Amino acid sequence: MNKATIMDNIDSLLEKGNVLYEKGLYNEAIKSFYEVIELAPNNYSAWNNKGNALSKKKLYYKAIESYNEAIKIEPNNYLAWYNKGIALSKKYLYDEAIECYNEAIKLNPNNPAIWYEKGFLFHKNGMYDEQIKCYDEIIKLNPNDYIAWYNKGCILINLELHDEAIVCYDEVLKLNPNCSDTWRIKGDILYFKNLHDEAIICFEEVIKLNRNDSVNWINKAIVLSNNRLYDEAIKYLDKAIELNPKDCEAWSCKGFVLYEKELDDEAIECCNEAIRLNPNIVDAWDIKGRMLSIKGTLDEAKKCFQMAELLFEKREIGCFNGIRVTHRGL
Repeated sequence: MNKATIMDNIDSLLEKGNVLYEKGLYNEAIKSFYEVIELAPNNYSAWNNKGNALSKKKLYYKAIESYNEAIKIEPNNYLAWYNKGIALSKKYLYDEAIECYNEAIKLNPNNPAIWYEKGFLFHKNGMYDEQIKCYDEIIKLNPNDYIAWYNKGCILINLELHDEAIVCYDEVLKLNPNCSDTWRIKGDILYFKNLHDEAIICFEEVIKLNRNDSVNWINKAIVLSNNRLYDEAIKYLDKAIELNPKDCEAWSCKGFVLYEKELDDEAIECCNEAIRLNPNIVDAWDIKGRMLSIKGTLDEAKKCFQMAELLFEKREIGCFNGIRVTHRGL
């Protein structure tokens, strides 16, 4: 077989492997890449793409071996360093993965995908300041990348830097005014800063974008109730219940608003419904306890308060961690 024919076979097998990979036929793709390697042991793409197929099968250590071979052949090609970093991160070897991303960045500093992956691992290691630096690099590369602004805002919230987070979310909304999550999170921040009128505007935008999610109606109702606009709040909670009769938070919030309006029996009915739907809902037990105390049924009230206290101690509050963007490429 002459050299030209061998080269044609290599190209054909490599293309075949890539097509099989795209179709999700990873075993067959691996066979094609192996055949390329048999003919051309120094073929960078075959080793790299074989690693990708092995990663898809979650054979990460074998994938890393393939990426190592690719790196030996072309140490100045960023792609195998990047893909090796992803495989290492899947095995929770975050420090080693970051080292790979650092090598990839040296070779291709203008690729935002590498910065995203590196930032994600800094988050896993709790290194939020370093994670923010990664998003800042992405924003330098593309100030219109709203996901980088969004993720940066999420990390700033974790650091309780709420004003800086709002700046990021404002950038997101300039670039993508239909991002309902951003309006919601901004509304949450404004609410906790006691800027209720501004929060209401945000939650109204969320409702415009997604009228069928009961949570959006509940959020605005909470702010309205804090402004003592109880009748308006109840309208929004009734809408939430109409959309999702099994939303225990809607029933619990309605119970609280009715409690504030001193409609004790109706409040207890709402709390009972919330508890029926979710026996672990803290607020409903607490509100029911208050109502029963007012009505003088102190033993029952005490049981409610004890349940609320027990559930509160067990409750875990999570943080939103942002969006992960991964581009591996072949």
